[in-house]
Amino acid sequence: MAGAAGNKTLLIAGAVIVILVIVVAGYFLFAGGGEQPAEAPAQEEQPAAGQQQEQQQQEQGQQQEQQPAQEQEVKTVKIGILLPQSGALAVEGQNMIKAAEYAIKKVNKALEEQGAPIRFEVLKADSGTDPVKALEGAQTLGQQGVKVIIGTASSRALSAIIDYVNTQGIITISPSSTSPALAKDDYVFRVVGNDRGQGKALAFYVYNEGFDAVGIIVLNDPYGLGIAEAFKQNFTQLVGDENAVQMVVYDPNKQDLAPEVQQLANIIQEYKAAGKNPAVLIVAFETDGLNILNNAKEIQVLRETRWFSSESIRSSAFFEYPEEVKQFAVNVQFSGTFPATPKTEFSDQIKAELEAQGIALEGFVGYSFDAAMLAALAVIKAGPDATPDQLKQAILDVSKQYVGITGFKELDPATGDLKYQDYFIWYFTGDAFEDRMVFIAQTNEIVDIAEYPPVSGQGKITPLNFADYISQWLAGGMEPAIEVVALPVRDF
Repeated sequence: MAGAAGNKTLLIAGAVIVILVIVVAGYFLFAGGGEQPAEAPAQEEQPAAGQQQEQQQQEQGQQQEQQPAQEQEVKTVKIGILLPQSGALAVEGQNMIKAAEYAIKKVNKALEEQGAPIRFEVLKADSGTDPVKALEGAQTLGQQGVKVIIGTASSRALSAIIDYVNTQGIITISPSSTSPALAKDDYVFRVVGNDRGQGKALAFYVYNEGFDAVGIIVLNDPYGLGIAEAFKQNFTQLVGDENAVQMVVYDPNKQDLAPEVQQLANIIQEYKAAGKNPAVLIVAFETDGLNILNNAKEIQVLRETRWFSSESIRSSAFFEYPEEVKQFAVNVQFSGTFPATPKTEFSDQIKAELEAQGIALEGFVGYSFDAAMLAALAVIKAGPDATPDQLKQAILDVSKQYVGITGFKELDPATGDLKYQDYFIWYFTGDAFEDRMVFIAQTNEIVDIAEYPPVSGQGKITPLNFADYISQWLAGGMEPAIEVVALPVRDF
């Protein structure tokens, strides 16, 4: 992989430097920079009439200098975590919560070591995947005084809280919401690419696999419909047939999806009768996904059809499915897309630290860590008493420099969404989700994963010499001299 090692080193250095620099910046901003009191200037000989008054002033100054410096007041900033503790994403949600907590723990430790007078307190509420529960959780966190919320996991839940957090001025960073409909200039940010990109990636992948028609079974919510529409737009253009995609839209709260699965089977049968080579695309979460696959395995035409999926069903919960369902998935060559992340020493380090605490770095767990880290670094940069608009700008500024465990996190000021997102192409092997290829969003290419360099090899972060860099801060709090070479804008 040409140039990958060099890029990797730059990315790791950038990540570590950015974290340390902003912490140091916060220290000097809030603790006064550690400057020593200036020595009293030598006194010139004064006229006799003023000597006594001048001497008294000097004595008072000396007494003040000899008094021990008062400790800086430590300010506590509350950060809320609004992720699934129940519902269709509860399994992955628990690990996402732990990863976000761990990120804040690391930041607090760094702040304590630097002697900076700011700390973070984590408050948690359950979003489930239920709009009502998510709004109640956001309101509870808001009443408790949080300045930033890490959440929600689903677009359906995020849609329910957007009006509230924008009205209250609560910065919200979602690790895994991807609906294109939520891309707006507001107080909501998302550290993963929205589904205009994933729908396109899926369309090119399915088309390149030789299929010319697709039956989609999709949950009725902003996430599901967003990715399904993006897929349909791209796929029908690729095959030149506006009727090449048909959808079955289902209620995710429905207990039995057998009728909807039969509708899907009918669509596939009709395509085959017309001489088409159809495939199935499923857009579902953990529990409803199991419901669909469990019904599909009983229908012959669906057993004989290739199945593709979006990222939402790829989680550790899949391994808890019944063996016959997992075997069905293997038989239909179940595969799909997932936001691609570069493999670096930094990500390996955090992965090892999380796994040592029983936290599996899979699915959107890494994105949750990065969302929390961005939130904390932005508060440090803007200050504990920053306004929502100041925090918003700080997040945008920090994101231009932060390379997290899920890659370069630069956010688009116009939408709050991640600017650059490629996609892994994974296969379910029976006991694992194996990443084999990558869809490069900028070029619409699908390449072997071994050929995929970090951040597509297009960007780098080049810090100054570390010792010089820190000494500049110590000398007077100079502006961080980090050069960021921007990635090309990708057409999602």
